[in-house]
Amino acid sequence: MPKAKAPKPIVIEFTVAYVVFGGNAGGGQYFYSFSPDVVMAYKDQKPVQMIYKLDEGVSKHFVIESLLSSDAKDQIYDIKIATDGRSVSLMNRNDQPTLIFFSVLVRDMKRKAMVPCDPQVGNDPEITPQANKTKKTSKKAK
Repeated sequence: MPKAKAPKPIVIEFTVAYVVFGGNAGGGQYFYSFSPDVVMAYKDQKPVQMIYKLDEGVSKHFVIESLLSSDAKDQIYDIKIATDGRSVSLMNRNDQPTLIFFSVLVRDMKRKAMVPCDPQVGNDPEITPQANKTKKTSKKAK
């Protein structure tokens, strides 16, 4: 019997920058953004590898130092930070419906500051994406 093919990893790219003021982290001195901003793991993704990766345009003095999680249902395991500090990978069991908050801790080596960047992950192992889409029909007014 052939082995089931592992689901493709979910890659989430993100940016972080020093902006002095008006940012969304580090007392307003830093701005971060994730793409996609909220990640969903669905039915056919059990388990799934997730990779948070700094965008190529992010200055090299920003490195990922740690990943913290609010995972209360034992979904997240095998967290590994790349040796260059530009990405962090983890495995998500995705066998319990839950919303998981993360904090990807990024170190600004130039300013010696820690920047918490907070993405979200939703697990819904019972739902298949696009399964509940309904077609809309239009009626002409008479």
